[in-house]
Amino acid sequence: MATNDAPNDLKARLKRSYDVIAPTYNAWTVTHSPLRMIYLEKLLKLIPTDGAEVSVLELGCGAGSPVTEHLLGFPNFSITANDLSSTQIGLAKARLGEDRVSWREGDMMALDVPDASFEAVLGFYSLIHLPRNEQEVMLTRIAKWLKPGGYLLANFSEEAMEGVVMEKWLHPEGWMYWSGWGPQTLEKVKQAGLEVVVEQVEEDEVDVRFLCEQFGHAPRSPDAQSCPMSPVAAKDVVRLPKPGQADADSEFRRGTCEEGLMQVSFHRQSLGFIPTEVVAIALLLMEVGWADGEP
Repeated sequence: MATNDAPNDLKARLKRSYDVIAPTYNAWTVTHSPLRMIYLEKLLKLIPTDGAEVSVLELGCGAGSPVTEHLLGFPNFSITANDLSSTQIGLAKARLGEDRVSWREGDMMALDVPDASFEAVLGFYSLIHLPRNEQEVMLTRIAKWLKPGGYLLANFSEEAMEGVVMEKWLHPEGWMYWSGWGPQTLEKVKQAGLEVVVEQVEEDEVDVRFLCEQFGHAPRSPDAQSCPMSPVAAKDVVRLPKPGQADADSEFRRGTCEEGLMQVSFHRQSLGFIPTEVVAIALLLMEVGWADGEP
């Protein structure tokens, strides 16, 4: 693992990588599905799931499982699903079809979207592949793409890193790049015009045996698979007051919020090629503005 500036051909290299590693990645990422679904359900409680039409943009849809597939289970939802990988888009199309979903292959930075198009934008494990300056631009664009009162659900690196490159992630041809603003993320979010509704740090679960098999790298001690890193404490979860509402009348929920907290289950020494900055993720549920007449 090395720290590097983003190469000029970053998106092309990421596309080639995900095209090659798609089957391996799709099997590996199953371990992340419960965490994604926990936060997706939090979002779905905030938007209408029956009646009025709901438009959702998913950035980094992969092969469409589990998020795209779950959203299509609501008959009033239409999905714009974007991914850089031709292989992933092809797999998603073959499995989910094209009814109520528009598949957009390519760099999310190249998307041309009218303002106020979506009730929600999702970015699971995708915005972290952008260079930090592009993450700022994307947040500003998302704020414009959301309808008043719309939400962004995304994850970001807990640690600040200008750029992390791994040459063989999950596969001999699995070249990968991540970046993040770390503690500055919340400020970047606010500068984009979004207000934070939920912020929580989660430790993502990793299947050590699967990773060891893929890399041919055995744990160095018999108990390595049960040797967790120190858990990252969950931050307070706060329901921010709506504009014009006094703090005393606001619905605040403060506490350690153990719901959905998962523990990292890999051994730091034997599996040091995993960037812990990416595994320990700050998940943010964000809202832009409030529609006229909102209570």
